[in-house]
Amino acid sequence: MLKHLGKALLAWAFTPMLVLGAGAQERSLTVTSWGGSTQDAERKAFFQPYQEKTGVIVREDSWRSEMGKIRAMVEAKAVTWDLVIADYAHAIEGCEQGLLVPIPTDVIGDKNDYLPGMLHECGVGIDVFAYVFAYDENRIPKEWGNDRPKTVKDIWDIKRFPGKRGFRKDAKRTLEQALLADDIPPDQLYKVLGTPEGLKRALAKLDQIRDHSIFWQSMAQAPQLLADGEVTIVTAPNSRIDTAIQEGRNFKVIWDVQLYSGNIAIVPKGPKTHEAFALLKYILQPDVLWKQTQLIPYAPSRLSAQKNIDEKVLVRLPTHPDNLKKALSSNEEFWADNYQEYLRVFNNWLAK
Repeated sequence: MLKHLGKALLAWAFTPMLVLGAGAQERSLTVTSWGGSTQDAERKAFFQPYQEKTGVIVREDSWRSEMGKIRAMVEAKAVTWDLVIADYAHAIEGCEQGLLVPIPTDVIGDKNDYLPGMLHECGVGIDVFAYVFAYDENRIPKEWGNDRPKTVKDIWDIKRFPGKRGFRKDAKRTLEQALLADDIPPDQLYKVLGTPEGLKRALAKLDQIRDHSIFWQSMAQAPQLLADGEVTIVTAPNSRIDTAIQEGRNFKVIWDVQLYSGNIAIVPKGPKTHEAFALLKYILQPDVLWKQTQLIPYAPSRLSAQKNIDEKVLVRLPTHPDNLKKALSSNEEFWADNYQEYLRVFNNWLAK
């Protein structure tokens, strides 16, 4: 009997070790991103290599900016989204409402290595995309001759560059572009836009070109308008234009005062923040971060990550030195405070 008891005790003694061993093998976390080509690129560049390197299972979900869902998870203490790829505005809102965990400094690394606008107490940028203007070299109006638009002011020059323009049907980006075309220095843009006079000035500038404009709503619509010849110049995310170019379109990008922002990683208050930060720290390594550019034309948020990017790819990105000369970081703090009101005013202007 003692012999059998000894075997039972021995088996019992090893049971916790077996359980712990299984638990270690089943470590996992869930990353939530935007879906589509963006998440496909993140999976291949970041999530799968991390899983292979560490054995941590990286599960995925997708979202459409539902901060209410994150709020409900945190309040119910039932967080299933451990790392979320979001907008800067989500980092602001989530931090103010106590839904997110501040990003540790050791996860971020050298703060001076990041482009302006990529860091927030509760978020860190992983990539950079920009709103640019573009035209189709295969559909140049004969009135253009050998001349081509090079600046944001040229977009408003209907006499010199006749043809329809395509703008985003939104206050964000469109009002900024209007003021930049009206000779507002980039470093003064948000100071001016933040005043009633500045808002009126932006709308007055848009009035000058309204009869020559089409306002698009979906990202896919922008390059399609250009390809179909419905507009001669369009504003769009650089990634959309670049994808069309890689597919054979003869689109030309105007990088003048590009407005850039990024995808921002945030971590909801949940049970797996340690695993989330471990993955994020891995992604933010310069030797890892750049690999996404091989799959999608988003630039890395860290300048040192560019050293491995081929010049032929780098020249297509917002962070190429030539493209950055007159670049402007979108002031997401400004838009977090003013977006709803400015959108209301912009929509009223459109409805007139």
